[in-house]
Amino acid sequence: MNCMNSDPRLPPELEREIFELLAYNCAPMRYPLLLVARRVFAWIEPTLYETLVFRATNLAVHADTIVNICATERVDDPDFLARHVRRIVFDNASSAMYRLDTYPHTTHIAIAQSHYTAVLVDLLLKVKNIRHLVLYHTTLGEHRRVLPALVHLTHLSLLEPFDTMTAFCSALPALTHLSVHLHGNGDHEWKEFQPLLDLAAPGPRLSQLVILDFIGAKSIPIMALRIPAGLRDSRLVLTYWMDFFEGVVDGYDGEKRENFWDVAARFVREKSAGKHAESHNSMNGQTISGS
Repeated sequence: MNCMNSDPRLPPELEREIFELLAYNCAPMRYPLLLVARRVFAWIEPTLYETLVFRATNLAVHADTIVNICATERVDDPDFLARHVRRIVFDNASSAMYRLDTYPHTTHIAIAQSHYTAVLVDLLLKVKNIRHLVLYHTTLGEHRRVLPALVHLTHLSLLEPFDTMTAFCSALPALTHLSVHLHGNGDHEWKEFQPLLDLAAPGPRLSQLVILDFIGAKSIPIMALRIPAGLRDSRLVLTYWMDFFEGVVDGYDGEKRENFWDVAARFVREKSAGKHAESHNSMNGQTISGS
């Protein structure tokens, strides 16, 4: 038998799983994989459009980010994006957010706009399976109106704290992860966070409360010193982000890596295992004293 003429093939299901696993875990390989074969192209192409990041300026396309919707329209398959988009980021100047209903299967949304528009709330109500959300509370206007869109929401990132945070979060039945951004204001009224940690059945109960700052690692120890002694909980984590939408994208800049949710989850596990005192907080994998 001439081995050169044989055509050993993996089962199609296994072959597809291997290629998709490579595409998800090594985003820069997605484009080379498109050239392997027609069947591989059909498997890998949808992964290119799972995450859409719309910005005010024309940026280079990251390995797993498409930033211009015009380049993704397909005449031969007009429902292609509707089927495959799962994560969307809208910057402060993006008019693309007003086409949110184009992507009905979206589960992860980040919106930098801080002012209320009724149209945007109407569009959010058309997305039926929102799991991760990043936004300013002012974007929603009257909070009760948008609650039907958030019944499946598990991860909420608030871009600033507000007076009625606890009331709003208590109305989100599936919420387990909450992050709040302080914008460098370490003098914030920390007592406002205790009711969030005290949420209990029949409403949500948080497994993580992440307090964020964008200044970076140097600001975290200073902020930790301002936490009152009474606010101690194994679920409380201080850290910082690299970008406001870090919590809704799969990896950062096209690469698989820890986002702040991952950092917080790892640190909460370590605290639960007794590796750190409850008076310690997290700083991207490093521990600091909060007392």
